[in-house]
Amino acid sequence: MSSNTTSGVPPAPVLKFPFKYPSAKAPPAALSDTPLTPAASTPTDVAMTIDDEKFVLGVENVLKLSREDRARLFVGPEVTVQCEYQDLCTVPLRLLLAVSKPARDRYLDPESGRKIERLGMSGTNNAAPLKYLFGWVKETAKKRKCFALPSIGMAKDLKVIMVAQHHGMDNYVRSLINRHWATLHNDQLTFDILWAIHNADPTHTFSFWTALVRRISNDKLDGTMPDTEDMKDWEMRLPQLAAAVDANYKPRAEKKAAWEARQAAKLAKQAYKST
Repeated sequence: MSSNTTSGVPPAPVLKFPFKYPSAKAPPAALSDTPLTPAASTPTDVAMTIDDEKFVLGVENVLKLSREDRARLFVGPEVTVQCEYQDLCTVPLRLLLAVSKPARDRYLDPESGRKIERLGMSGTNNAAPLKYLFGWVKETAKKRKCFALPSIGMAKDLKVIMVAQHHGMDNYVRSLINRHWATLHNDQLTFDILWAIHNADPTHTFSFWTALVRRISNDKLDGTMPDTEDMKDWEMRLPQLAAAVDANYKPRAEKKAAWEARQAAKLAKQAYKST
């Protein structure tokens, strides 16, 4: 049976959601380290003192803290992480405040009463990357030596990046951002790249989406769009991306054509004068 659609256009890849994200595991050496504290013995009813709060709210990067300072982030109440009202996991409030600026802003809002009981995000497709991200944050912060968030493939990484950026946690996915930003700007475009970014967040608020639209527009203007088999009919397979590219490309193409016409007229005039 043919894998093409009735129109003859190959369909976009099909992934079942939510993604099956693995737990973010530390390298073997780090996994052998004893955790900071046994989970069952971590006190959850300890209120923050003024000094505690000053320390927590002043953290710029949890990964750069000493192990002793990271241990202080596991004391106190837990926050339930939710997606579409489904409980995914919990994260210590202090740790959450240390890694997420939006969480700090919410905590400092006079109406919050210095409490956050739940952290939510919409979109059922965001549940798995959200759980994966905060699972890693807790795991790495407990180790003797922090470990970077592992790459699990471009499509899944981009979902994690989008979720992290939503929570102001860009610093903690910087290695993934750099890896895939380089791919987007330096490698030849493939349908897998287009689909991965389209699937992550097809809106102008996602930096990879706007960069992809610009990249395709540039390649079309330069005549360097790949004509490989996997890129055939990408516009029909990803119409939302095609529309965004079209809106960016058309005015630029018209401007380029007008400039080329002026240059041609100028050269023709110069040639006429020289005869």
